[in-house]
Amino acid sequence: MGANFFLNILLRKGAIRILFILMAFLTGQAAFGYPSFDGCTGSLSDSDFKLEHLATRNDGILEPLKMAFDMDENNNVFIYFIQRRGTISLYNPVTDKVSMLGKIPFIGDMGTVVVEDGLVGIALDPGFKTNKWLYLFYSWEEAFRVSRFTLINDSLNMGSEKIILKILSGRARWHTGGAMQFDDYGDLWISVGDNESMENGPANTADLRGGILRIRPIPFPDTQTPTPGAGATYTIPKGNMWEHGAEYFSSINENTIASQYRDPAQMRREIYAKGTRNSYTLSLDPVRRWAAFGDCGPDYSTGGEYDVNDSANMSEEHTIITKPSFMGWPYWSGWNYTQPNTAEYYDEPNESFWGAKDPLKPENKNAHAQGVDRLLPYTGATHAYRHSCAMTGPIYRYNGALSTGVKLPPHFDRYWFVTDSNLGWIRALKLNNEGTKVESSELVFSSLKSSNEQVITQPLDFQAGPDGALYVVNYSCKAWYTTDACAGIFKISYTGSCQAPDIVPEKTGCTDERYGEYDSTVSFHDSSACITKTIGAYVETEKSGFSMRDSKINVTLEGEHTLQILDLQGRVVYSKTSKGPREYSVTGLVNRGIYVLRIRSQQREFLQKLLY
Repeated sequence: MGANFFLNILLRKGAIRILFILMAFLTGQAAFGYPSFDGCTGSLSDSDFKLEHLATRNDGILEPLKMAFDMDENNNVFIYFIQRRGTISLYNPVTDKVSMLGKIPFIGDMGTVVVEDGLVGIALDPGFKTNKWLYLFYSWEEAFRVSRFTLINDSLNMGSEKIILKILSGRARWHTGGAMQFDDYGDLWISVGDNESMENGPANTADLRGGILRIRPIPFPDTQTPTPGAGATYTIPKGNMWEHGAEYFSSINENTIASQYRDPAQMRREIYAKGTRNSYTLSLDPVRRWAAFGDCGPDYSTGGEYDVNDSANMSEEHTIITKPSFMGWPYWSGWNYTQPNTAEYYDEPNESFWGAKDPLKPENKNAHAQGVDRLLPYTGATHAYRHSCAMTGPIYRYNGALSTGVKLPPHFDRYWFVTDSNLGWIRALKLNNEGTKVESSELVFSSLKSSNEQVITQPLDFQAGPDGALYVVNYSCKAWYTTDACAGIFKISYTGSCQAPDIVPEKTGCTDERYGEYDSTVSFHDSSACITKTIGAYVETEKSGFSMRDSKINVTLEGEHTLQILDLQGRVVYSKTSKGPREYSVTGLVNRGIYVLRIRSQQREFLQKLLY
């Protein structure tokens, strides 16, 4: 993974090196402490939290990487997790047991101790409770695969594999990425490492490596096996980089470049952001649709301790992207850090492109890169520090209506948790309203130990569970390609009494006040941020032939039409056939949430999201 990740550089160079321990107080920094909350007396401390070691090496854990959750009606959180060598497992909180669900049968050297290839990502379908679909990101031959599988009686049906997306890659290379998360709109976000491809990957708009992808898987049935690709196994949501880039360059009268962004041969439609080295972890803000990631930085940068004042080595980054962006790699990382032409510890292909770029007008002139030469302006890190290996955690949303007994207190509402896989600390970052600046940094949970005397040492995946507790996949104590007492899944629960039932997450924002769920306090950054924007490609909402306010839909089309409402899995939950113009009052849907409105007539068909 680079940047001393799991000591891989030390293993390759045969060196012995001491990793520095995090200092709680730093020169130029205020003393760290827990955030306060006016609704409760007293201050928080580590004693208000409990650390549990849920799955351990005694459960056969070896190289655990990522996890996904399913919570039942009794608030029991079932944890589906993967191990790099191909195993998919389930932690059952009712029995407190781990069971193996299946294993990807890697060919050749895949799944053995070869760099970072293997099974590296997992996500559960939004309709998992009924369809039992899960998605896996793994390396196979000359590509990464994102595939859908079906669970049958808690066993992975290998014959059910549906390949959704292929990402061409090099074998036995570092920097896989692999984090995947669904948002509340049915979009699947995928982080992809640069695979050591440099200008041919993260700076190449025609290549899927080195960035964040966003697609919407099509819920085709198990009996159908379409050829993987856009239009067959997934569609492209509105607002990805190709549209954003075309709009940006048109706005500055660079129309030739804008046309190149509209060319699918030069700008892949799946891309939301580019320019990451190894965005190994990913987290989504469910309200504002911000994407947070930790980018494990270049290995040349020296040091090891956390330092936000070392201007020469600010190579590690935790970043929030609020719109499609170019994040800089391989030209920059962190805050404007550029790597010298010769790396002491790890020789990445450092060519003549280092350091000679205009951050406002970066260009990739590599003859082997088939993408658009002109890239979007460089967007630096939200939180940067000295050399190590950054991992993101969740942007926490406190929900007063959630009664689980383990959720974090309201002190952390809207805080962003981050960590580092080498240093093992956890920080709570307070963000400004725009998500562009860190206003404070709090060191938290630093003295927690589990009942078996283990601590979080090498955190990878770090998420808020559906019960409001925090969950961390810990790779090992401080080793690579092995297992030890620190490996497994940890849970951080709140044991205090501070609750605020009146605090609930705000509604998703929309800039169109015609719609009933409008919330002017939430900023609008791209067309996909508004829940009432179309999900159909190239459909113009303004010409769609209907209007909507609250629960009423007014169809203005003349003649016969069919109005349907579907859930995000494509199931019809409401259907009416009539003649227009006509107004419908939509009531009685079982669950509140995001739905899809479909109106068909002889002349046209269009799709529209709505919130019920």
